Amino acid sequence: MSIDECMKICASELSALSAQDNIDYNGLKEDTESAFRSLLSAMFPKHANPARMTINESLGRAVDYLTGTIARVLHGEGNAEEYVSRLVARLPEIRRVLWTDIIAAYQGDPAAKTTDEIVLAYPTFTAISAYRVAHELYAMNVRGDSMIEDGINDGDIAIIKRTKHAENGDIVVASIGDDGDYGITLKHFYKNGDRYELHPANPAYRVMVSTQCEIYGKLLMIIRQYRR
Repeated sequence: MSIDECMKICASELSALSAQDNIDYNGLKEDTESAFRSLLSAMFPKHANPARMTINESLGRAVDYLTGTIARVLHGEGNAEEYVSRLVARLPEIRRVLWTDIIAAYQGDPAAKTTDEIVLAYPTFTAISAYRVAHELYAMNVRGDSMIEDGINDGDIAIIKRTKHAENGDIVVASIGDDGDYGITLKHFYKNGDRYELHPANPAYRVMVSTQCEIYGKLLMIIRQYRR
């Protein structure tokens, strides 16, 4: 077999394999990095803004990058603009938290002369900033059918907002019991006195009850990929 024939066979097989991928990831990393730089520029316009854009201009660029990137990842199963707006609404609080990170780094390093030095010269500041932004929201894979009556199916992707607090009836990611006996689960949260309850949305499953419960986040949206 000639090299040309081998290449044709290889290309055909690779094309068939790549056709199974639902999302084209080309450029997503670069767009995400551009979005992050724009978010950092909006939060710290006097430190991380080499283009000297206004805060509105930085936010606009970040929103454009993020909306396009998330729309590609959601693959039509969700509202990218709603997802981005939630993140943008949280930026002032993220900035406040980052300032406490800056103060902690400054106080912990005798060689640091100013807080500006932390923002401008410490690589860890960029890493922490990326962590704060990325972990404002996170995703988890749904396993099982305990929430099926709420339209949450096995294999769905649950988009979660990180929080330690919830109101009765909220769908949360939580563990319950002295040692997290049931593992981490997605359920309706209720608190009655000193007793916590995690309710499934499927009568085949029982309510989990304990005086110990740790909440990790609240459900924002569900993403579902349909296989053909």
